[in-house]
Amino acid sequence: MFGYLRLYKDTLTLQQRKIYRDYYCSSCLALKQNYNRVARFLLSYDIGYVALILFPQTMKLEPCGDCGKHISNQRSCFQQEYWQKIAMYEMLLVRMKLMDNVRDNRCNFLAHCLQSVFCLVFRKANREAQPYLHYCIEYLQQECIYQDYTEAEQSYLLFMKKLLWSIFDGPEEKLLLTLMLTRWVYFIDAVDDYGEDLKNGSFNLFRLNTPLYSSKAEFLSGESERLHIMYQEIHASISNAFNRCIFNKQQALILNNLIFESIPKITERIMNGEKLIHEKILKG
Repeated sequence: MFGYLRLYKDTLTLQQRKIYRDYYCSSCLALKQNYNRVARFLLSYDIGYVALILFPQTMKLEPCGDCGKHISNQRSCFQQEYWQKIAMYEMLLVRMKLMDNVRDNRCNFLAHCLQSVFCLVFRKANREAQPYLHYCIEYLQQECIYQDYTEAEQSYLLFMKKLLWSIFDGPEEKLLLTLMLTRWVYFIDAVDDYGEDLKNGSFNLFRLNTPLYSSKAEFLSGESERLHIMYQEIHASISNAFNRCIFNKQQALILNNLIFESIPKITERIMNGEKLIHEKILKG
């Protein structure tokens, strides 16, 4: 799983990319140490930014090159409370996404396979995340009754706020920034998936209370002005949340790269009908 929150590498130095890599790889090692090796295949780019934004100032970030082989005691390092929370948060969102995919399209072979392959991992995650599971179930039960995108988005943001604020102890401003970034992911994922959802007869937010389009290209053309207005409002909310936060210099540079370079470029590509590809973090 690759995710939408990713670096725009052209304007970051190699050292800055390595710093982001350390948050990303630490999240991967946290999945491994808390849920076993197979859980690492569920890692997304998005969780690296959550780890960066909410990282406690009192903790030390381990340099994780070469899969952290130089870290003498990975278990004690990545079973610290913060990394346990990051791993559990990622597992909850992945589990919910697969449940949502199966519900939307019961013939979704990939989602069924992933649920089977990762069943033991999810079983442990369900036990450890018991206090938060009802948020996910409640949200999924309500998703099919929404009348339009705005109503659906408000419900999603309420669900994510409950989840973030109950799991993490981070400063209010940083939790809000994380929430606003998930708002953009929610938006751009629905735009990106429109064609596949149309083809499979699956639920898509933009099929609520909008004209029935016969293709993704027709949707992007017909809703172009509306989509750009929505994106501009979402991006302004991210920018405002970012400006209220205090980060160290390197964290601020990486987040500035994400918010003001990567997100606009990814949005433009998807709204032009292009598909994102997987790119290595450190490769030029």
